Amino acid sequence: MKASKATIGRAVDQPADNIRFYLFHGQDESQSRALAARLLEALGATKFVLSGSSVKGDPAALVDEAGAIGLFGDKRLIWIEPATKDVEDGVAALLEAAAVESPVVGIAGALSKTSALLKLSEASPLAVAYASYIPEGQDAERMVIDLGRRFGLKVSPPVASRVADSAGNDQAIVAQELQKLALYIDASPNAPKELDHAAIDDVGAESAEGDFQRLADLALGGEIDELAGELERLPSGGSEAIPVVRSLQRRLLMLAPARARIERGERVDSVMTSLGRSLFWKDKSKVSRMLEKWSADDLAIVSERAGKLERSLIFTQAPVREALGEELFAIARKARSLWRNRLAAEELTDHVELVEVRIMQRNGTALPLVADLHLETEDVAKLTLKRIEVGIDCLRSIASTGAPDVGPRPRTIPFPASPILGLAHRQAFCDDYAREFVGILGGRHGPRMTHADIAFQ
Repeated sequence: MKASKATIGRAVDQPADNIRFYLFHGQDESQSRALAARLLEALGATKFVLSGSSVKGDPAALVDEAGAIGLFGDKRLIWIEPATKDVEDGVAALLEAAAVESPVVGIAGALSKTSALLKLSEASPLAVAYASYIPEGQDAERMVIDLGRRFGLKVSPPVASRVADSAGNDQAIVAQELQKLALYIDASPNAPKELDHAAIDDVGAESAEGDFQRLADLALGGEIDELAGELERLPSGGSEAIPVVRSLQRRLLMLAPARARIERGERVDSVMTSLGRSLFWKDKSKVSRMLEKWSADDLAIVSERAGKLERSLIFTQAPVREALGEELFAIARKARSLWRNRLAAEELTDHVELVEVRIMQRNGTALPLVADLHLETEDVAKLTLKRIEVGIDCLRSIASTGAPDVGPRPRTIPFPASPILGLAHRQAFCDDYAREFVGILGGRHGPRMTHADIAFQ
């Protein structure tokens, strides 16, 4: 028979004597294992593992094991994982047997509606079938609250939401975290206690794993300033380097096949939709931006370099913290350059016209700067994408540039000192790129390019 969310808890916590086979299937295999563990505890039985291949070779073996009596009369739970189509004949024989001593539980992944094993389990009154899906939102909160009761924890919805988020809604990880938190605050089913945010701040999973993934995402997103701040807060011992690299590799394993699909012609939004529950909902916006920014070839390069970095950190005496910082900064600068290259490839005419309008609106005294700057599209195409130095000059004059003067040479455009600009003598009013190249972890030796950046060229 088919179980629902409302009935599965009772089915595993108070197992009926007539049920011979439990099939837990679906995308959330950790939840399926957790249900099987609850069943094992409720039965007070020992776990007896049986492989699917042995059942395929001899379907009667499953009936023999289920019908056997323990050496000392103890209860057993026959455990099959993974339960695939190899066990279909064995389960059919089990459900047709005259009597059995031990129930059987099968842990399966996602099964199609046409699966013979699924149909058999749902149709028989001697079996229970339940589909485990990754919980989200209020379902995730209820999952944490229900699990908390087993460890003597009173969990409020806000705290439950935080625990679920930190564990990625993985029921097995949530159970481990709640067990740890219960020990920390000395809670038990006989002496329940309230779980608060303070306890999670002290020993919660998000204090470590969440930071590791955040570092990887900041690098892939090109967020240089935030990345620098996070790296500064890492302990000096360097023990976090390997977890950070592996968080980076996990994200790359998600991005690479998705980006390949986009380059084959699929739309970004359709690819994001297909990721479904495998992608945590809070990460969807940042992953979407990464897919737009990185190409499949660039992701392959980053993945290869991440593997080399991990081996280097394990097998060499290189400074761990510095090596990690150099690589993450190189990835972040590459991500930012990819975004800028995309903007530079867009039509420039609109940008020039926008600059002209803004100057005319904001500073009437600067009109001579744009008086002769009526460039046609073909003139704009000749403009070089080089940065020029623009600042306050003591000459108190304004350079005027006409269309015939447009050329590839770099030149200084002096502006008159103006209270509207509010800048000191020779201070640039454009964005300050120098801060982006100050080196690794707050080095103060001036702009430079690291070896990691050169390898990306």
